[in-house]
Amino acid sequence: MKSESGEQFGSFKLLYSCGKGSYGEVFLARSVITGKVFALKKLYQSGELPGVIEYQQICPQTGLMQIYYTGQEGDEFYYVMDAADDLNGGDGDYLPDTLLNRMKRSGRIPPEELRETASSLINACSILHRKGVMHRDIKPGNILYINGIALPGDIGLVASESTGTLVGSAGFIAPEVAAGLRKFAPEDDLYALGKTLYCALTGNPPEKYPAFPEDLSLAECKDIVSLYNKLLSGHYPEKKSPEKKTGGLRYRLWGIAGLILIAVIVIGVQVSNLPERSLPESPEMIFGIADYYAVLEKEYLNRAVPPEMSKIIPLIKAEKEKLEKLKFQRGQAEYEREPSEADLAAIRHEVPAYHSAGTYWRQKNREAAFAEFDREYRDDPALRYYELQSFLQEEFARIRFLKDIPGIESYDCRSDLLIFREKLSALIEVETELLKKLR
Repeated sequence: MKSESGEQFGSFKLLYSCGKGSYGEVFLARSVITGKVFALKKLYQSGELPGVIEYQQICPQTGLMQIYYTGQEGDEFYYVMDAADDLNGGDGDYLPDTLLNRMKRSGRIPPEELRETASSLINACSILHRKGVMHRDIKPGNILYINGIALPGDIGLVASESTGTLVGSAGFIAPEVAAGLRKFAPEDDLYALGKTLYCALTGNPPEKYPAFPEDLSLAECKDIVSLYNKLLSGHYPEKKSPEKKTGGLRYRLWGIAGLILIAVIVIGVQVSNLPERSLPESPEMIFGIADYYAVLEKEYLNRAVPPEMSKIIPLIKAEKEKLEKLKFQRGQAEYEREPSEADLAAIRHEVPAYHSAGTYWRQKNREAAFAEFDREYRDDPALRYYELQSFLQEEFARIRFLKDIPGIESYDCRSDLLIFREKLSALIEVETELLKKLR
C-alpha cells in the first residue's frame, strides 16, 4: 500500500492509504494531539454522510465500531473511526485485518476461528436492527477485526428501516430484492452475513452456494453450515438449539438444493401473479430478462454519446458536488438547532424506543431540510443528469445480475422496458440542455 507518511490533514497525520472506494479513500492516521491511531475516510462527495451521521448517533456505548468525529477540512468532508488491527502485526506496511484479507492469506477460515467471528457479527447485526437501522453491504471486505473482534465496517450505506433503496454487492443480495420484488429489509443483512460465512468457510465465491468442497470435513463444521443456512433464510439463530442428527453430506446438499428450488418456484409464482399493467402497443414485445438485457446493452451501454459531453462532465460534477455540499450544510444547520420544551412535547408521542426525543426532533428537522432542498432543486440539470445516470446504471447492474439466476428467465420485462426508455429519454433531454448551455 502506498505510504502517505508526513502529509498533514487537519489535526491528523496520514500514515498509509488503506484503499479507495466509490465514495472516498480511507487512511490510517495519527492524531497529532493525542498520538492515537485511527482510520480516517476522506469523502469524494457528501452522498455517504447521511448514513455516517445516522450510524454515529447509535454506535456510542455499544460493541459496534465507533465513529468519533465527522468534519470538514477545506472543501473535503471526512470522518474518523476505529482502525482495523494490523494483519502484519507491525512487520512491514500496515495491512487492515479484514475477513477478506484473512481469506486471501489462508484461502479458508478455520471453523474454530469462524465460530467466534460469526458470533460477534450476529451480535453486531442484532444491535443495528434493534436500533432501527440496516448495514446494507455486509461482505468479507467490509468485516473488520478491531482489538481482535469481528465487526461490520464501511458504514456509509447504513440507513433506517424505512429506506428501501437497492444497494449492496452482487452475490450478497437476496434474489427477490435484486429482482425488485420487495424492498431491502433487516433480514437481508442476515442473508448477506450467511453468504459471507459460506465464502469464509468454503473459500468459494458467493455464486457457488450451496456447493461444498469435497476436501472439507462436514463433521468439523456442520454447525456453521446449519448457521449460514439459517441466516440465508433471513432468521437469527436460536440462542440454544439442540443438536440434530443429520444424514451424510450428499443428503444435506440435496436438502439445501431443494430449498433453493422451492424459493425459485415461489419467486416465479409471485412474478407470474403480479397484476398486469396497461401497456401501450410496442413494435417489439420484450418478455424475457435476456432480451431486456440485450436492449439495455444496445440502447444504454453502447449508445452514441455526443463527444462534447466529455468536455462538460467535470463542470456537471463540480456543480453537483457544490449542490450536495449546500444540501448537507442546510440539513446540518437544522440538525444543530436546539429544540424547545414545546418542540419536544409536540413529538414525544412519536419518538421510537431507540431514540431520545432531542435526537429524533433534530433528525426530523434535517430530513425536512433535505426534502425542501430536493423540491427546490428537482429540475437542476446537473442533479438530474446524475440521478438519471444512477438509475440507468443500477438497472443495468440489476438485470445483469438477474439474467443468470435460474427460474425467472420468463419474467415479463415489458413494464421495466417502458420505465427504462422513459428514463433514457429524459437523460438525453438533460444532455441536450447541458450542451446548449455549453454552446
